[in-house]
Amino acid sequence: MKIIAFFCIFSLIPIMVYALPVPKEGLLIPKYQVDEIRAKVIGLGDHPMMKKVKDRAEKAILQWTKDKPEIEKHVDKLLDVWWESNPKEYVPEDAISVAKLLGEAMDNTPSMAFIYFLTGDSKYANACYEIIEMAGRVPRWGWFNWDGANMPQIHYGMLTRNIAVTIDWCWDGWNGQQRKKSIEIIAEKGVESYWRLVNHTPFMGYHHLRSKNQGNNALSAAIMASLVVGEDIPENKVWLETLIGSFSWILTCDIGYAGQNLESGLPGYWSVSMQNLYTTASALYNAKGIDFRTHIGFTEATYYPLYHEATVPPTEEGKPIEKMEGGSSLIGGKPIELPHKYGGSSWWFDYAKNFPDSLAGYFVSKIWDTNIEEAHQAGLSDPLMVLWVALAEKPDKINYPKALFGTTDRMAMFRSGYGSPHTYLYFNGDIFLSSRNEILCATSGLSWHFPWHQYAIAESVIETEGKRFSPSMLIYGYYDRDFVSMIQSKSWTSNVAYYKKKEQEESYKQYKVRNRDIIYVRSDNWDRISDYFIFIDRVEHDKPAWHSFNWHLWNSPGNEGSYEIISPNTVIGHRPNADVLLVTLSHNKMGYETQGIPSQPIVSYQMDHNSLLLRAIAGGMTEVSETQQAIPADLWTEGETTEINGRTAKHFSNFKDLRPSLESPIKLTQGVRYKVSIYAKKRNARVYENFAWTINLILLDDDENVVQMVETGEREPDPLRITDPASFRSDYDWLESVTYLDAPKNIAKIRAELLPATWGHAPYELKPDSELWLSDMVITPLGIPKRTEKERIVTLVMPMEKNAKIPRIIIRDTSQSLQAVIQHPDGTNDVISIDNNYVTRIMRRDQIGIKRFSGVTMPVQFCTNSLENQDQLKKGLSKLTQEVIKERDKYTSKGWDNIALYAEVTASGTRDQRFSPRHVIDNKTWEFPADGVLDYSLGEIQTTQGFGYGRNERVSYTENMSELPFHIPPTYWLLPYCQTGDITLKLKFPSKLKLVRILNTSNAGLYDYGTIDFRLELLDKNQKVVYTKSGSFGKVWDRAFKSAFAMPEFFSSYGPTFEGLLTPGSKLPFGSGWQDINIEYSGIVHYVRVVILNYWALGGGLNEIQVYAKD
Repeated sequence: MKIIAFFCIFSLIPIMVYALPVPKEGLLIPKYQVDEIRAKVIGLGDHPMMKKVKDRAEKAILQWTKDKPEIEKHVDKLLDVWWESNPKEYVPEDAISVAKLLGEAMDNTPSMAFIYFLTGDSKYANACYEIIEMAGRVPRWGWFNWDGANMPQIHYGMLTRNIAVTIDWCWDGWNGQQRKKSIEIIAEKGVESYWRLVNHTPFMGYHHLRSKNQGNNALSAAIMASLVVGEDIPENKVWLETLIGSFSWILTCDIGYAGQNLESGLPGYWSVSMQNLYTTASALYNAKGIDFRTHIGFTEATYYPLYHEATVPPTEEGKPIEKMEGGSSLIGGKPIELPHKYGGSSWWFDYAKNFPDSLAGYFVSKIWDTNIEEAHQAGLSDPLMVLWVALAEKPDKINYPKALFGTTDRMAMFRSGYGSPHTYLYFNGDIFLSSRNEILCATSGLSWHFPWHQYAIAESVIETEGKRFSPSMLIYGYYDRDFVSMIQSKSWTSNVAYYKKKEQEESYKQYKVRNRDIIYVRSDNWDRISDYFIFIDRVEHDKPAWHSFNWHLWNSPGNEGSYEIISPNTVIGHRPNADVLLVTLSHNKMGYETQGIPSQPIVSYQMDHNSLLLRAIAGGMTEVSETQQAIPADLWTEGETTEINGRTAKHFSNFKDLRPSLESPIKLTQGVRYKVSIYAKKRNARVYENFAWTINLILLDDDENVVQMVETGEREPDPLRITDPASFRSDYDWLESVTYLDAPKNIAKIRAELLPATWGHAPYELKPDSELWLSDMVITPLGIPKRTEKERIVTLVMPMEKNAKIPRIIIRDTSQSLQAVIQHPDGTNDVISIDNNYVTRIMRRDQIGIKRFSGVTMPVQFCTNSLENQDQLKKGLSKLTQEVIKERDKYTSKGWDNIALYAEVTASGTRDQRFSPRHVIDNKTWEFPADGVLDYSLGEIQTTQGFGYGRNERVSYTENMSELPFHIPPTYWLLPYCQTGDITLKLKFPSKLKLVRILNTSNAGLYDYGTIDFRLELLDKNQKVVYTKSGSFGKVWDRAFKSAFAMPEFFSSYGPTFEGLLTPGSKLPFGSGWQDINIEYSGIVHYVRVVILNYWALGGGLNEIQVYAKD
């Protein structure tokens, strides 16, 4: 420490002389930069971000002095410092109220600790210690209490990270006893509880508590807590080692190409995930010299806002989009959200400073003058703002990216430029299109709790009769030049992140072919030539069915969209600022339908029909000689019949408690398509997170047998379900809601059941005085759609100014090719030709000359990260690698010869060829990218699904397995799922042995594989076992169960899914390092075999085997 005179950071008034502190480990302020950073922060003077920290620290001191006595009275009654996690049945209300106070105090500690670091004023350090000591008396810090699993989760992450940084900054302000106590507390509450219960636990452990914004929040906090513990607790070496293993895995699979795996579904959550990861990566580098900031995941994350930047300003519900030059905003990716304001957090600024060649600088320039989000960093956010934002230097100008096209294997962007009025199209299976100051295609999906975005009705895709789910798409080919950009895609395995439906996951298997090509044809001058897109869709399957091209326009009150049919194959979509022309080039006739779809500006829990679907059925409809049928409203079994303005309706007062139904004879002809519509009116019936009312239809035959009924889950789309078009509006007058159905055979009667919302998200739920009126139900025959086993639909999509002249389009379809000529208003002609092999050629002839696109595409291939990044990552992880190599070479560094390296290896079984038995003698004893290589050709890896919430829920390890990206080249061997087995080394040089070393695997940090108990066998030349010795990996770590079961009347065991994993007394096999087995056998050994006796979760395996001979 240095003893100097110090001046108040907000004035030149001298204050007391203090010993200026140095952090314990240097998590966020490296020890070698302490003086430099302190001086820069002091130099900020009265900067708003610095003032916020100072004010918060001062208020926190006063508040703690006031609250401490009351907290002291009740703290020992608490189960958790997070007030919501205290069960009201077992924790007194007055104790829960002080939990709020204690949680707030913990949230304030980073600001107090930061001021202590700056000033050395011990009052801040003393208050921080008192808060930590008080919190240490509570069993849990921020757990979630699911029936089958109580575990540290998102609030744990926030609280633990606060305390870890507080200990780091306050270390010099405490005496030896206080230091020891603070480390014991953070080790138990902040490290070991997460490490034992979550970090190695598959099922929910990976999916909810390690991954995505909530999970990597918790994981990142555990690492920071482990870093601050340092070497003060010997067990921490094991904890940190395996936590880093998880971190390596998460960085690789949580982010993905261009950040495509980042969480989308709530605005800014993708950035929250990155903030969690980057804060911890910085701490690892500062404290340990391990630099995961060089991981390609961070580089790829900077492409996320680029791919998702729309060319309109942020959209407000109920207001047309503001016309402005250069307007831009961000959308979510899957499900798509309407454009919202930029949201970014402090990590962008620090990353841009340290990696100036990255795209981070562009995004920082977009968010510089906005409110920087705290991104789930809780109380630590304010000091981070000072360190990473306030100290940053604003760029002189915005350096706009030059890329007008980009693609990964799952998503793509097409552009004419950045900012309005440029054209931008985003593809991720679904479509978003903005151009000419308007949104011209959008399906803003429901929250990830509601899987609407997995259904074809809610995505702008090709829909096939009887196949309700929309398969995810794989992009396999591309082309990009100034004139034309193109992608080729096909249906593939699911990339739905949350609440994936099994039917959606397997839906791609229902097709022989389901391909979509998207071609963007640019224009240098919009006044003369419109830019446009060509969609080429191909579908093939076993049974005849109709196929439709689906498009969606945003259509909310005050921000409406509509469709106008111009001709049998041409529609214009109207929006307030611009239009979109939709011309089917492959068919001279289409059957058009429109239907309201639940949609929100941002992904939330509203169910209002804010998106308008256009379904264009290929080949149109054959007319039928049927008339419209009306089912009278007075057939409903409850309510009273009334007449309003000449409309007969059924009135349901207090319809919350009613379950009316109706039944009526009906004539439906098999194969005919029908529109079913009803008008509704309601009062005082605003519902959130549910439909205010739903009508389920049931089709019956003459004998009243059910022929067809609703088959999907509650609140999901179904052709036999009609829903409230505006559930989140309290009142409306006569809005229509429709559905469309294809009639099965033998329908003689229809039954309808009216289902009011039995619950809603408080306070928006049905009330006793909620009222509903329903009109007659009208069933309109539309005709017989064209049904085929194979279909091709080619659609021209052209953004247009309002009331612009539609270009003349001449179509000629021959047996060899489909040809279309677009005659632009200035005389320019585009000739489009698509041959029978679906090769597309485009020629533009204008006054300047000719431009051509030959139709030749390139495969989308992702091999490895760049050589430059490999070198960066290798250097960044070199310190970690050196530690692994030191352990590996414990004996070879003494001159011993590892004769296993020359052996032949066989095994009883192998999970797949990627996990070859040969890996146990490859001398690569790491399971992270030590050589810097991330291999994108490895495909995906299956692991346990994300369940285990229920008390009585038992989930099979291998049932409905989840697939994750797998990019870390395996250096280890794995057995097949749920099998024991063995691996054998045939020694090239039979010898007398003195030592065998065995190293376990973690499956590259996924921790769903690992050997627990094994048996070493030595065999002679006849393969007879001549010597055995048993061994095991790991040990029992039960202390975390004290916190888990601290209130046994509330929670005393984990559910059946976690049996053997989260059972007290069970052994955790990870982190124990090499098992050195001394050999007590004097004969010649020809074979060395390791038999896996039992394993962790999915199976067993090994990383490495070393064999050493006697002299």
